[in-house]
Amino acid sequence: MVTEQKETLEKQLVSIIKHNFSKSEGAGNLQTVVEDINWRLVFETSRLNKLLPIVYFTLKQNNLLGGIAEKYLNKLRGCYFTTIRQNTVLFDELRNILQALKKIQTKVLLFKGVALAEFAYPHLGLRPMADIDMLLKEKTDMKHLETVLKSRDYEAQSAERADNFADAVIYETTFNKKTGPMVSVDVHHTIPYLGYSRDDLGMTNTESVWNNAEPAEICGQKVFTMALEDAIPNLIGHELAQHKQDRALMYCDLGFLIKNNNINWQKVLKNLKDSTASIYAEQVFTRAKTEFKIPIPQEVIDDAKSIVSSAGPLRSLLTEESELIHVNFLDNIVQTKSVAKKTSLLFRYVFPSANYMREAYGIKNNPRLIFQYLYRPIRILTRLTLLLFKLIFKKA
Repeated sequence: MVTEQKETLEKQLVSIIKHNFSKSEGAGNLQTVVEDINWRLVFETSRLNKLLPIVYFTLKQNNLLGGIAEKYLNKLRGCYFTTIRQNTVLFDELRNILQALKKIQTKVLLFKGVALAEFAYPHLGLRPMADIDMLLKEKTDMKHLETVLKSRDYEAQSAERADNFADAVIYETTFNKKTGPMVSVDVHHTIPYLGYSRDDLGMTNTESVWNNAEPAEICGQKVFTMALEDAIPNLIGHELAQHKQDRALMYCDLGFLIKNNNINWQKVLKNLKDSTASIYAEQVFTRAKTEFKIPIPQEVIDDAKSIVSSAGPLRSLLTEESELIHVNFLDNIVQTKSVAKKTSLLFRYVFPSANYMREAYGIKNNPRLIFQYLYRPIRILTRLTLLLFKLIFKKA
């Protein structure tokens, strides 16, 4: 299917979804949209799958499911109930993990999919989730959590991920369940999408997230969640800075967060300013308001524009043209005061451990490992030179 067709289909689905976020969006034109959609192509377009539960919910709320052919209606309904089943499995597993963590008094902050599905969306079947994301308050808690997960038959995706030799390179450990339902748990000790700069109190952005964290209850257990003013920059940074995408599901997340809560926009803008999400702020807020009808004040969009311009050409170029790892590594080097620590971080970045190299490059034998150790600094230097040329021409 050509890109133009996919974009048309997504726009049609968005024209349905936006009715969740604006009271001024009446149901009058929905019937026409439903009749115009090529539902066969919708179900053949994988990138639209995660939007279908929300589409089903919206049309059901407006009594418009009757306008869809029965075989496609059954598929649409199936997407909704499949999401319910999958999310139920994840929440059941989360309950067991949280109960075990309570016994060893380890605090976790839940964010992204699991927190959104529980606290932002009106129904369990609306927000598809791929895994469970949690943030630890202290790196030392990783060992405690790893013990709990191993007791539930999880294993770390890579032993190297537990070494955390540099925050800019490795910031999470992924655990996969070996038996039973397929469940993945991503355990973060840092949130890289928010960057590593320090605020007026000397706290890193991740430390600020914990400082602003809100107590909550999920699966009958006490946990923490991100303050809304941290959650919004995190969503933008994760989607655009890390994945270099601008998917409609992120706007659904933003829409339900913003619609159902009072947002302190000045705090949002402050948190955006020093994050890797800063250069995308105006772009995201503008699309959210114009296409999805999410109620974002125009003055917030205007202020976001000034944040983008104040980010500076180097950070903008790194974020646009490079990997998130390079933006965060630069922050790490700048923020580290000790010359010895700066040197150590730089050395470990250029010459990571053998385990990391084997995983990153799929290395199976020692001769290739030696070759990659020789080639890696040349590759880094080449990429840095290209970025510098782009920076010069961008300034010009």
